[in-house]
Amino acid sequence: MKHERADREGWRRGPEGLPPTRRWTPALTVVAGAFLSQAACLPQFEQIEGERVLYEHSASLQACAGNVDHMDAAVALTETMLGVRAPAPLRYSWLAKEDIPRSRRKWVAQGLEGEGLGLHAWALAPAEVHELVHLVAQGDNAPPFFLEGLAVALSGFDDNPTLGGLLGDSDPRPNMAASSTIEVDYLTAGRFVKFLLLRHGPNPFMRFYHMGYPPHTMRKIRANFARAYGRSLDDEVDEYRVSQTASCDSIRHDVVPFACLGPVVAREGNAWTIDADMDCDSTHFVGGVAHERLEGWMDYTVNIDVPGRHYVQVETADSEVEPEINFGPCFACPESFSGNFDPDDSQVPRQLAAGLHYIRVHAFDSSVRVTIRRIASQPQG
Repeated sequence: MKHERADREGWRRGPEGLPPTRRWTPALTVVAGAFLSQAACLPQFEQIEGERVLYEHSASLQACAGNVDHMDAAVALTETMLGVRAPAPLRYSWLAKEDIPRSRRKWVAQGLEGEGLGLHAWALAPAEVHELVHLVAQGDNAPPFFLEGLAVALSGFDDNPTLGGLLGDSDPRPNMAASSTIEVDYLTAGRFVKFLLLRHGPNPFMRFYHMGYPPHTMRKIRANFARAYGRSLDDEVDEYRVSQTASCDSIRHDVVPFACLGPVVAREGNAWTIDADMDCDSTHFVGGVAHERLEGWMDYTVNIDVPGRHYVQVETADSEVEPEINFGPCFACPESFSGNFDPDDSQVPRQLAAGLHYIRVHAFDSSVRVTIRRIASQPQG
């Protein structure tokens, strides 16, 4: 079965010649408008206009240099992965808790950290692409299980992006007719939607995504799924539950992590060396300063040209800093190592496939060096 990979340069442009995804319904316009009217009147917002996203933040927060470019690129990548064109202009608000509109404070107290509706998303995090996915997909009437499942599938990290790393014996159907996002099991929803995207691509999913209107029942979900996919939902779930050893033969499409938008680091000799200056003013630093604390990350990519075993070494300028390093392939197949690294892992060989891989570096107020070194016994290209 042919496996189709996305064009990396297209990730930043988005697909050409596609109609915009559908706008929200009049009933939802009232809800979105009510939130926007409260947020838009706040004089303490500071705004930065990107190519795809109007980015704004509370005056008490400091946005880092890479935020707007990352959000712009995330919109284009989401369009490419879903085969849609987002409406414009999109707006993202990073809010301090004291600036949360009164109508949302009760939900924030219960754990709500962001919301994406219509053309506007807000979050308590400086660059929450999960909420941007909602805006690009424009599926406000979709079943909450699939609405949140799509955002998790595209924005979350998995230890293994292939089918075998996604599947379990849990049955997602008991949660599929959840009446609100609060009731959704996000992990289960994200895994099942990612399963669908990897196997069937975005077209049948987006048809299904826009078919449903509340109230959502399993009878309606089953009927709409059969119309969109040409097969029964129950058969698909059965394969999801038993395909623990699914091979790349059943994967036709990639679900590309947003970390793959980072700049490409060139190989020197048999190694790739990344020097990440974890400073809010650094060009590629995504994050922000809140309550005098810097949090965020920097993304990089390396093109592994020869498959085989590699060492990954992590060093920090401050010995007390413990960075988190997310590493993995920008493709689903062939299988390649994906996971987290710490300094103690530097002598553990990792099997890497040929192709583009991401490195996401999380650290606070410190410089971090990550070295990926091909084991010398392998042939050099």
